[in-house]
Amino acid sequence: MQWRQLSFIVLLALALMDVLPARTESVSRHGEKRAATPGKSFACGTYGGRVEAALVHSRIRHALRERIAEAASRFKTYVAGNVVVLEDDGALVSEPSVHPFDLDGQGLRFTPNSAGGYDVTMTPVQFDTVLGVDLTAGDDTNHRVAFSSVFTFPFFGRNWDHVWVTSNGNVTFGAPGTEGRFNELDFFLELPMIAAFFTDLDPSRIGSVFYRQEPDRFVVTWDGITEFGNFNSNTLQLTLFPDGVFEIAYDGIDTEVPFFDVPILVGVNSGETNPELLPVDLSGGFVAGGTADVLFELFDEVFFREVDIAAAARQFYAVQPDSFDQLVMLTNFDLLNAPFLAFHALVQNDIQGIHIRDFDYSSAFGSAGKLQSFIHMNDIHVWPDLPDKFFLQVLAHEIEHRWSAFVRFDRDGAASDLLRDGIGVHWNYFLDSDGSVLWGNDWADNGDGSFTSLNILNNYSFLDQYLMGLRSAEEVTPFFLIDGSAAASESRSLFPRKHAVANGPKRVISLQDIIAIEGLRAPDRDRSQKHFRQGFLFVTRPGDPPVAEGVATIERLMAAFPDWFSQLMDGRAVIQTALGDRLPVAVLAGVAISATDGSVIGNLQAQMLDVGRIQPIPAGGAYEFHLLADESGQAATSSTLVLRAFPFSPDTTELTLNFGETLRLDSQLQPLPQSTLAGKLHDEAGNPVRAELTLYASSDLTDNYTVSAGSVAGGSFAFTDLYVSTPQMVVYDSLVVAPEVPYVRHTVYDLTVGESGAFLDIPLKRADIFLVNDDP
Repeated sequence: MQWRQLSFIVLLALALMDVLPARTESVSRHGEKRAATPGKSFACGTYGGRVEAALVHSRIRHALRERIAEAASRFKTYVAGNVVVLEDDGALVSEPSVHPFDLDGQGLRFTPNSAGGYDVTMTPVQFDTVLGVDLTAGDDTNHRVAFSSVFTFPFFGRNWDHVWVTSNGNVTFGAPGTEGRFNELDFFLELPMIAAFFTDLDPSRIGSVFYRQEPDRFVVTWDGITEFGNFNSNTLQLTLFPDGVFEIAYDGIDTEVPFFDVPILVGVNSGETNPELLPVDLSGGFVAGGTADVLFELFDEVFFREVDIAAAARQFYAVQPDSFDQLVMLTNFDLLNAPFLAFHALVQNDIQGIHIRDFDYSSAFGSAGKLQSFIHMNDIHVWPDLPDKFFLQVLAHEIEHRWSAFVRFDRDGAASDLLRDGIGVHWNYFLDSDGSVLWGNDWADNGDGSFTSLNILNNYSFLDQYLMGLRSAEEVTPFFLIDGSAAASESRSLFPRKHAVANGPKRVISLQDIIAIEGLRAPDRDRSQKHFRQGFLFVTRPGDPPVAEGVATIERLMAAFPDWFSQLMDGRAVIQTALGDRLPVAVLAGVAISATDGSVIGNLQAQMLDVGRIQPIPAGGAYEFHLLADESGQAATSSTLVLRAFPFSPDTTELTLNFGETLRLDSQLQPLPQSTLAGKLHDEAGNPVRAELTLYASSDLTDNYTVSAGSVAGGSFAFTDLYVSTPQMVVYDSLVVAPEVPYVRHTVYDLTVGESGAFLDIPLKRADIFLVNDDP
């Protein structure tokens, strides 16, 4: 009883708030599980409201366990190496099952009893055909209706002069439910509620909500309303009486189990703190509710083996300190066709500017405010024994859901969600996401209205890193969306595909377009978290494969992830997956400026040779590397920092980094030396030729560029102030000579320009001579 009361205090203390930006639109959890094959697509089970669904599942599981007098805990929890093992004996896992709605054509009368709760009696249907006022309800809306002056409704000891009528088959007192999206956790919050048929209904598409006030009753009718995402019809009526009795009549219910497998809840919640929960069977004819503050029946379908992740997290903290930002769970049993390969449940948020409201469910997971995310990585058998790139990509993908992809942008003066896919939690297939692990593609503009995807699932883009708090706003270069009807259609939810081709208008988007809608990220790059801890859980069941083998596999997977994470982060953040003491981190930070005028250098590339980390820094000149120690006692490490920028000479520094400390190293870069390329143009007879000359240059540190010059009457030409270096930072790819008529255009390749300069003697052919010589 102590745990039940403690955890429910947390849930009931939460304010009613819009936690995530996206509801469960287009999210069918009935998908087919995909095999974890490198290069293949995978089903991500992350969606807006995932954590609320998990907490509802956890609360119901706990209430059902109490009802059948199960022990409060049937887990054996212990540490094996760097993994917390939870050996479950049936309390953590729900098996696939169906509990369809069976009250259609029936009536229920709820009567206050002398113990302070409600008793329930099944009655014949008495349906009032005079419906009254149409509330013109929309999808997930709440409507406050004041009772007439001669009518009040007592509910759990308090008289109410108004009611909130929602479009989702319930009424609340004193406050509305979540506005703008269906939140199944509403029934378990500190919110007095009558759930007549509480599920995700959508009267904006089919059906209406009515109310009618009479001196002796107040009637609410949900008339022919479709379930969200479906085309069915559901009709029911709730009648409140002034003595506290209320009746529910079901007169045409098509939804036996919800289309999106969220539960249907029927019952009452007093809204009290520390409530007593009573799951019941309402079709039994009579239910004695006793003192229960929350009395309910749940109608749902469990399609796969579902783990109570909140209870699993609480067991983790029974043997580990509250020092983890993320928990990652794997099982040693088949989930029986779960519609996801992995999912992320966001536990709390206090970051601004990423389109997630502030909330904190960490206490329900056993944390005192530290835990941010819970990640379910499925059955261990879908992954190889040795870590492969696909496992690392999927885990990196789920981690990024902590921060994205939720943001909108200013599209012609209005907030647009076209950066996101149809679900609202991944990047749009048509977004140039630089091949982010959170989907989208790395689109290359072919210059003819078509685009080709070059890379997928291979990085955290500049935008990703900004949302994570690892880059400043000035470092995020503009990107683009292949705009138009294709980008607005369901195809924007396609899985990224290398070498794919798409067509459409190109819309360039800047970070300022996002900030205009969402505001600046806070905390910013200088104040954001950069050191993370992950704890791994292994949920096992008796009779399944040996635990030791699974633990060894998980340790191999988790040991490979910190380096992959650091690589995707460009070395700007670290993650520790090992249990035990927090490992120390060495930080190298600095700014590169020009030695000539002290200006901050743009388009900088900072590289730590020893660890293979490269940071492209398009603006601001600031670099910051974080290195995680291999062990708690590690004192120092040697490294080599190389700074490269155009047009400056590379700067190489040998240094020693102390773990647990930050080394500040500001650098001045010297400009590249400059040289000349000169020459003479003449015909085959030695006569000087006039021409316009274009020198094509390239560098991996800047965009390709050209330099132009012209020859004088004597045929001489000269390019001055050309940047040169050894090794080459600038490559002069070709020199194109466009001579006066009648001489033929000429191109010189394989140019070498040193500090001492270069001279070219270029003979040009006359057009008539050229044609004669080439005539077969």
